[in-house]
Amino acid sequence: MKYFKYLFLAILTSATTYISADTYEFVAYDDSMETKICVAAVKDDVKRYSRLVDNFPLQTRFTSQNHVIISNKLKCNNQNIFKFSQNFGAKNTTAFMSKYIKKSVIIKRDLTEVPEPVLNNTSNKHRVIIVKSDFAK
Repeated sequence: MKYFKYLFLAILTSATTYISADTYEFVAYDDSMETKICVAAVKDDVKRYSRLVDNFPLQTRFTSQNHVIISNKLKCNNQNIFKFSQNFGAKNTTAFMSKYIKKSVIIKRDLTEVPEPVLNNTSNKHRVIIVKSDFAK
């Protein structure tokens, strides 16, 4: 009986290892402050993200205005920083940024056409993602 119990646990452990999600490594394209903000956001490091945004050299009166500008204007790999972080499962930074996102609703297409997020891929691979930043105009 013990043999079957251990066999079952071994099979269960190997199955969960096989099913585990892809791992991502985010590598900065350059050493710019914008790219560092993108990497901190997608790595779900709220403290680092907030500190970088607070110290970002914008000509604003308050640091909260920095957060509004960065959350709405900074692009990471041609996506808004909020959407980019959300696509890779950075729940803490997206929750933090959501306070600063300008609320407007524009429906460009039927929501039933939206593809599944990248994170639902069940192949167990390590992927390196080069992160590049740009401000939206």
